[in-house]
Order: sequence, then structure tokens, then C-alpha cells
Amino acid sequence: AGGEAGLSLPPADGGSTISQAIGEDMPSGWIRGFIVAERNEPVRICEALAESFPPQCGGASLILRDGVIWREPYSEQYPAGEVTPSGGITNDMLTTDRPCGYEADGPCTDLRGVSANGDVFWTDVEYSVIGTIDGDQLLRLEAPPGADL
Repeated sequence: AGGEAGLSLPPADGGSTISQAIGEDMPSGWIRGFIVAERNEPVRICEALAESFPPQCGGASLILRDGVIWREPYSEQYPAGEVTPSGGITNDMLTTDRPCGYEADGPCTDLRGVSANGDVFWTDVEYSVIGTIDGDQLLRLEAPPGADL
């Protein structure tokens, strides 16, 4: 099954956990976790959400860099094989066709499991992201030779 621009869809479980992905020899592919974006901070994907308000990253996390692609998780609304709403990271902001922002009624708050309080944007369900791990960052996935992403 192909997605936008020939990109494969994430597996039904959303992909590797962040800890699994960091520990693998081939640190590229779909990773699942909670997205947390604090104003003036880079967007992160987190293995867990700390029980605070607003939530903070818990466990392992990665900074999502420009060009990383994200997808809404599978659900009955978007069964496996059906393209889910998706976007990318642009200028350190989560974007669909426009930046998501931090306002409680702002763009992107109709995505599944999303909340915002004016200073932080977060998801309380796991999303899938794809990229290449470099240290504590997830970078844009480079196309393999002869392929387009």
C-alpha cells in the first residue's frame, strides 16, 4: 500500500516505539509516540506523557526536524490501508496544510486526540512519524537510490 508521494503507510501498530527505534541498527522507518510541541521549543515525539498539565514528555523522546512526516493513527474511522490525515514538520512547527499553532480552538485541533492550551500542543493518542534517527533527533527520511519520497 502506498501513501502520498509513494511513501509506505505505517504498519497497523503504528511502528516501533522510540526506545526500540533508538536501539535498532537501521534507525529509519515508522515510529509511534505522543506529539508534544511547546511554544518556542522544537516539536517532540515522546514514548509517554507525564501526568502533568499541560502534559510533558515522559520516557524516551526525539526532536522532530523539518521534513519529518507524521500520520494520524489508525482507527475505525481510518482502517489500515486508508490514508489518514497527515502532515509534516516545517520551520519547527507541526503542519497539515498550515501550521498547527497552540490555541485551544486553533488549526489542527480537529485531529484525533489533539489538545492545546495556548502554550503547548499535544496528542493523547500515539501518532506515527517517519524519518532517520540522528542522536536525539529524527531527521527527514532521505529517499533510497532510485526512489522518491
